[in-house]
Amino acid sequence: MSEKNEKIDLYVPMKFKPGEYGICKLNRDRALLPSGCGIRLTFCPKEKYVSRPTGERAYDYFAIYGIYYSNYDRLTAVYGADGELRNIGITEWDKRRFLYIRMESLEYAKNIIRCCAGKMGRNLAEKVLRRKEKGRARRLFAEYYVDSDNFDYHVIYASEQEVQVVWDDFAGFIKKYPDHIGDIIDYIDNSGEYSHADENMDMDDDGCDRIVMMLSCVPDDWWEECFELAIETLDGCMKAIIPQLDRTDDFKFISEMYD
Repeated sequence: MSEKNEKIDLYVPMKFKPGEYGICKLNRDRALLPSGCGIRLTFCPKEKYVSRPTGERAYDYFAIYGIYYSNYDRLTAVYGADGELRNIGITEWDKRRFLYIRMESLEYAKNIIRCCAGKMGRNLAEKVLRRKEKGRARRLFAEYYVDSDNFDYHVIYASEQEVQVVWDDFAGFIKKYPDHIGDIIDYIDNSGEYSHADENMDMDDDGCDRIVMMLSCVPDDWWEECFELAIETLDGCMKAIIPQLDRTDDFKFISEMYD
């Protein structure tokens, strides 16, 4: 279909005959494909991984990362009995990965996002529990970020000793201005002050890719509710393990978006 190192452009119609099709085979004669709304997949050989497909629907585009250029011919599209595109996926290393899912309803979208975020959150919570040997927990920070291409959610475990380091850094100011004691609380509640703590505990890349893919597939008027659900689910997994932590009396869990 394409010479080596050539840019590859594939088209996936939103409506077609029911069944599962190799996308490369569909594109061998585009004149036979229905015109109108569809998803266009562009693969750039100069990048290690292929990236950005663009759709011609309510969502302007969504991004795909982590697919090797040489594997583009493994892409498949599945159409339901009604002829509507259900999903686009790829099988790599005997594992099926979805790149697009048709969100049939808000409830359907929320169910699969809740399921995915819950699984990723429980895996991340296990990492947090393994940090207990650092000492009693005084702060547990969750930071998250999202844009059209990326999703990130990570956790910082700050032990009693690590919070004390931040407190001591600010102690001179408090001695001089005792009325500003409230500022020290804000200071130690700022995750950015914990560069001396261990590296962030991150969700795995596969989980982040799944969530950003799902969010990219929902219509604009559902997006905020679905995003908030993803964060609420992940935060819930962190809160669920708090009773298992050895923590100080002033322990706090703080979840905030970063930019």
